[in-house]
Amino acid sequence: MIITINEWEVTSEYWDNLMGEKGDWFQKYVMRPSILSLLGNINGLNILDAGCGNGYLSRYLARMGANVIGVDFSKKLLKKALLYNRTERLNVKYLQKDISSQLDLNMVFDRIISHNVIQEIKNYFGF
Repeated sequence: MIITINEWEVTSEYWDNLMGEKGDWFQKYVMRPSILSLLGNINGLNILDAGCGNGYLSRYLARMGANVIGVDFSKKLLKKALLYNRTERLNVKYLQKDISSQLDLNMVFDRIISHNVIQEIKNYFGF
């Protein structure tokens, strides 16, 4: 089932409570170590976090030295991401866009992450 922008906005508090500032147990101990092993050394790299939600992974990557752009279409989740960023000066920029149709960033990224997102994208094959 594909979730619409309105549904994401309605459930944004739930997802933020589930993930928190640093991710839930599964993210911390299963997903994040797997992602990091695939990324390798990211210090100084430009990374796109496509579907960043409340930005917990974007912030983590920035703490490791990456320059991160986090993109999500939920305004409410991005507001949460910005609130979390207030406590630290991290090199993360957040943008509100639909990654399936509005990702015209005109930038080059060293790595792109789309973590637990593709199943929610309406038109990820472009047709």
